[in-house]
Amino acid sequence: MDDRRAQRGLRDEAGVGPEPAPAARLESLSKLRDYKIASGEPDIRGWSVYTSTGREIGEIDDLLIDASNNEVVMLDIDLKRDGRHAVAPIKAAWIDRDH
Repeated sequence: MDDRRAQRGLRDEAGVGPEPAPAARLESLSKLRDYKIASGEPDIRGWSVYTSTGREIGEIDDLLIDASNNEVVMLDIDLKRDGRHAVAPIKAAWIDRDH
């Protein structure tokens, strides 16, 4: 592990992601039968994902849940260009409810 990663400790570089050990226990919302989107909140699965500069990179495939806290903490993003997936902390996302 390089020095920079070691200095970050257990948080991601932006300081918004979950600690790595508990993150391994995240569950996909699509696989949890007893969980649903809170009333009045949009189901953002299938929504397009853009960079802060406006470039579309993919769409939200699933929401990753921390069941111990009953909250969505990460987005599973299906990347547009090559079919791979990436995860991003939901705290770093801007949700455009109008579009």
